[in-house]
Amino acid sequence: MLHSVETGRGSFRHLIRMLSRPAVRIAAAAGLAMLFLSMLTLQESELRRERAGYNYLLTTNNWALSQLEFEVERFLGALDRFMLGVPDMDSNALTLRFDILWSRIPVLMLAEETAEVRTIDGAVELLEDFEAALNEIERDLLALTPNDRSRYDRIRSSVTAWGPAIRTLTMEVYNGQHFQRLAERTREGYRRAALYQWAMLVVVTILSLFLGFEVLRSGRRTRDEKAARRAAEAANLAKSTFLATMSHELRTPLNAIMGFSEAQAKQLLGPVPSRYRDYANDIHTSASHLLAVLNDILDMARMDARRLTLYEEEFNPSKAVDMAVRMIDPDRKRAGIVLSIENRAMGSTLRADERLLRQIVLNLLSNAVKFTSPGGTVTVALDQSASGLTLSVRDTGTGISPDLLKRVAEPFFQADQSYARRHQGTGLGLSLVKGFAELHGGSIAIESTLGEGTMVAVRFPAARVGKSADTVDGSAALRADRAQS
Repeated sequence: MLHSVETGRGSFRHLIRMLSRPAVRIAAAAGLAMLFLSMLTLQESELRRERAGYNYLLTTNNWALSQLEFEVERFLGALDRFMLGVPDMDSNALTLRFDILWSRIPVLMLAEETAEVRTIDGAVELLEDFEAALNEIERDLLALTPNDRSRYDRIRSSVTAWGPAIRTLTMEVYNGQHFQRLAERTREGYRRAALYQWAMLVVVTILSLFLGFEVLRSGRRTRDEKAARRAAEAANLAKSTFLATMSHELRTPLNAIMGFSEAQAKQLLGPVPSRYRDYANDIHTSASHLLAVLNDILDMARMDARRLTLYEEEFNPSKAVDMAVRMIDPDRKRAGIVLSIENRAMGSTLRADERLLRQIVLNLLSNAVKFTSPGGTVTVALDQSASGLTLSVRDTGTGISPDLLKRVAEPFFQADQSYARRHQGTGLGLSLVKGFAELHGGSIAIESTLGEGTMVAVRFPAARVGKSADTVDGSAALRADRAQS
């Protein structure tokens, strides 16, 4: 014990002697000065980033509300042009304009950057009521024709009525107390930065050379953690922003590309050589494919946000299946595949969203045709039992290995992950089928054998199934002969 105390005293005396040397004192002073300057530089950099962040918040809140107000006016203009029969404003273009208007609301309701808007009294309720009104308006919009004056008046008056409230909310952010609050937060940041600098000065002056080394190491760890957190937040923000603004940034120019290419292909702007018509057709086909991919992603985003609304009605499922079969028929013929239809649910009705059922069938048929070799068979079947209605699609394609089978319904997952994939697609088809089925209280089941084929069954609960007196219309369509190569 005595030996340990003597050793400790010897080490302390050695440290004192080291610190008493001029060269060491100069080195220590230089180290402390460099540390102080480094910390000041780091703080100034943090201050600049914080200032930029507050400026970004000010700009983003103003931009988001201005975009909502702007899209209201653009939609009303598009509605007027549709009723006047302007050639470039058909029902698809009008629906696209409506979707863009709808997409502005989630940005204000969910984005972190627009949190200041949601602190305004009544802002959240206003946005929720406006979204509910748009959901009601969508029913009239989907059935609107240029001659339907009553629906037009109802839609226009309903949307116009929200204009003053949205304008008031915009001006509240521009000139109200919330703008002053953001400015005060910026000034508080400056005051806090000054306090930090004085605190660092006091701390640095009492640090020894050895503690300075530890501070530097701790600073490096802190910066690394901040950089990792900023990277994660930036990635999440990029994903949210991409999904929220997709319809505006990508769908609008795509529709313009499709419109101009179709006009050129049909020679609406004057005669063009056949080779250029072929080019225009290729452009239109590619743009249509990309638009379908974007629509799938937007549907998936709406389901993730629980904002996909079901428009339920009672209808003959045979008709929806037949329409999907007609839509896939050109691809089926090009692939040289035999398509057969088995309807064992004649006379049944289904209470569901007919568009989503048609999309379910189309996605399943598209996958089946895509992964079935020429000469293969695809079978669509409707069956009714005490447990409900079952829609199934079976193919004789490549099949799926057991280790991948449990993952095929995950978003963006594809069984073929190689760079040399032979089949195009986003990997959202089965994810959307599963999501649409679950929205109806249903489920999906997948059976597959590698090299032999795959069967996907979508089951709807018995509570959604009924009986119709009309057992011919739609059933006859399904019995039509499509089993031709």
